[in-house]
Amino acid sequence: MPRRTRMPGRYNPQANKEKNGLRMLKAFRPVDQESSLTIAGVVRNLEEDNTIPRTETIPHSHLAYILDPHIVRKDFSQGFLSGYSFSRAKEKIKSQDYEDEILSQIGKISIIGKNKSSNRLLCAYVQSTEVVKERQAIYGILGEEGLSGFRGKKIKRAGAPLLHLATFAEPIYDREQREEIVAAIDTALVIHQVGELTLGSLEVQTVNID
Repeated sequence: MPRRTRMPGRYNPQANKEKNGLRMLKAFRPVDQESSLTIAGVVRNLEEDNTIPRTETIPHSHLAYILDPHIVRKDFSQGFLSGYSFSRAKEKIKSQDYEDEILSQIGKISIIGKNKSSNRLLCAYVQSTEVVKERQAIYGILGEEGLSGFRGKKIKRAGAPLLHLATFAEPIYDREQREEIVAAIDTALVIHQVGELTLGSLEVQTVNID
């Protein structure tokens, strides 16, 4: 019986790319540390008082993502599949004239997730016209450099970024409960006079997303 010869594995660059993680851009402005610590303390106090459900994590520093790499991968993956390189886009973004700091407000509080079974993320929108315009401009640069999905109406839909305030241990299924949590957070932030935020200098980085 003839001996079978094992054929070498086929080279699949896309499979290797997925295995090793994708290179993507992220751009963000950090929230001033005093505000971040106060926000974290407000959320922690409400949890300890059993006003809100048990949390899994409460960040003590917050980033306003002008360009969130996870959202980019989810919504605009075709650009990566065609071998898009971020190098030129990154340099073009970094070369723009940005404000060193931006004053903003804490906007609408939301509990979000990919679907009802993952409604665990407590977030707040960053209320700032300047930040929205900056975000739209960066989306426009990526579109100009040929990245699929960052053109036309997509740019106008680039609204206010989110701040991650906490992750609940369990999903919040009930709409009325979500509304009560949001109201409690809103009230506590007002009482502790957490409204205005200072966003630091824009940072642009290339990262691996598994």
